[in-house]
Amino acid sequence: MNKILPFFFVLLIFSSCKNEPKDIPVEIVDNQEIKEEKNIEILFDEVKFSDPKMLDLLYELKICDPNQKDLNNAVQPACNPKYFHVLPFIENEKIENAFILVIRSGVHDWPLRRALVYQREQGKLVLVNTFVAHLIGMRKSPSGHDDLVLQFFDEYENRLQCLYKWKENRYQYVCVEKIEGSNIKKELQDSMNVEIAKVIRDNKMAL
Repeated sequence: MNKILPFFFVLLIFSSCKNEPKDIPVEIVDNQEIKEEKNIEILFDEVKFSDPKMLDLLYELKICDPNQKDLNNAVQPACNPKYFHVLPFIENEKIENAFILVIRSGVHDWPLRRALVYQREQGKLVLVNTFVAHLIGMRKSPSGHDDLVLQFFDEYENRLQCLYKWKENRYQYVCVEKIEGSNIKKELQDSMNVEIAKVIRDNKMAL
């Protein structure tokens, strides 16, 4: 059985009370945007990239081996959608200028899935953010940069669903929305935001 961090105890007690629903409503910023969320499930089961430019981006990043024929070699991976997935994150921007690269677990001998945010500056691709997490949702934002819903896993394998927004030319942490699929009591939201931010920072899951 997975252990639960001490600061989760109160949350779980509230969520398991017989007289209360399992998911307890919580006020989260931008509730209107949550209704417009695009759920994302990346299975790495595509045969080819949806846009040829995505393959060119992998070549440019030199993150894969263009000559690799063995699709079972994740340590020196082929430039193939079996290992990489590319998504846009800026409205009306060309994919070659701004994208999120999701990398399958096991690639380059790295055990966890990663999401890398790239933006082109002065003609060169610049790594803006690195997340050791699953990208599970995107929401339209007035800034034109989609908000990201990321699912992190702590050292005890608890699922931490967090919201990130674009601010000062990069994605920054806003709050934790759910833990193990359960919403958070309103009165606990602020303290949980701080605790989860510390977990992510201490484990270097967002850079």
